[in-house]
Amino acid sequence: MTSIDIPEGIYLELKKKSEISNKPIEDILTDIVLSTLNTEEEIRVLQSLSYEMEKRGDLLEEKGDLVSAGEAYWKSLSFILKAIGLRLGFEISTYQDYFSIIDYLSYKTGRNSLIVDFLNSEKLHGEFHPRPQDDNSFTIRRSHLKTLLTVLRQMVTQTEITY
Repeated sequence: MTSIDIPEGIYLELKKKSEISNKPIEDILTDIVLSTLNTEEEIRVLQSLSYEMEKRGDLLEEKGDLVSAGEAYWKSLSFILKAIGLRLGFEISTYQDYFSIIDYLSYKTGRNSLIVDFLNSEKLHGEFHPRPQDDNSFTIRRSHLKTLLTVLRQMVTQTEITY
């Protein structure tokens, strides 16, 4: 992650938006930038962000910060699901929308493992599972997430998802 110097007035507005939406400032900025892109550009950026968040999760996990690693892994998954949502013409505006896309993809592809992988992956998300996890649980859940990321990344690179 990089650091930038922004005018105080802009920072204060971002801070207000952050407090109102209960989202970190980096997420507010990400949403603003994504809203300026066309669909293909947005998909490309979301794919890149997914890889970046996965790497951040790996680094945080190596440092033993499993709660923060779980959040980074969840963001990685959320970015790739948003990219797939764009390909499918689905909007992700609620937490439930992530599961709806997985459920849809599982039904259309016959891959029930997508649901199992997702349900395990979402337990890495701090809002879902706010207490620290033991190493074994975390490792199992991360394994499901990595499997799911691989499958979803293959799906999103298809020019057009035809499910």
